[in-house]
Amino acid sequence: MPDNTFQYGEGQYIDTYGEEGVIIYFGGLGNTIKDLTTILIYDIHTRVFYRQNTTNAPINRIFFCSVGAKAAGNDSYEIFITGGSVKNSSGVPKNNLLPEERESLRSIYILTIPAFTWVKAPNPDPTWRSSHSCKNLNERQMIVIGGTQEDAPLAMEPRPNAIGIYDLQFLRQQNLKPIS
Repeated sequence: MPDNTFQYGEGQYIDTYGEEGVIIYFGGLGNTIKDLTTILIYDIHTRVFYRQNTTNAPINRIFFCSVGAKAAGNDSYEIFITGGSVKNSSGVPKNNLLPEERESLRSIYILTIPAFTWVKAPNPDPTWRSSHSCKNLNERQMIVIGGTQEDAPLAMEPRPNAIGIYDLQFLRQQNLKPIS
């Protein structure tokens, strides 16, 4: 498979699909920056990669973070992403971001599986992080830790103790609509 190396993207293990689970890879940088309209799915049991198209993908990014969580009833799975950096096709930081690029990086996006549709959560942050970590706490909260405050690296930290906490249940209950 050409260009199957993804650096600075994310991967999520999902145990509910396939005989031994699957790993989903998305975003990042290979020979070019990877968009979120196509993801790679690795079936652990068969050791085969598959390409899967998504709909309503947010802007391309690297250095973002993600968490995954089973949806109620265990019939679907959701991957939540936030932050990151926008780079040009060579992987060099892009200067002078457009307002919609800033908005996208400040927002949380949810990839619903098996529909493979991206939806945008309401209420973006005042700034965004890059090179940060996200952790799932009990399928209820996404904890965002560390990283660089991209929009204003020398500004006052807007989050208490530099930690962001998002309620995954609340995000799911919002009137989420596919990205237009």
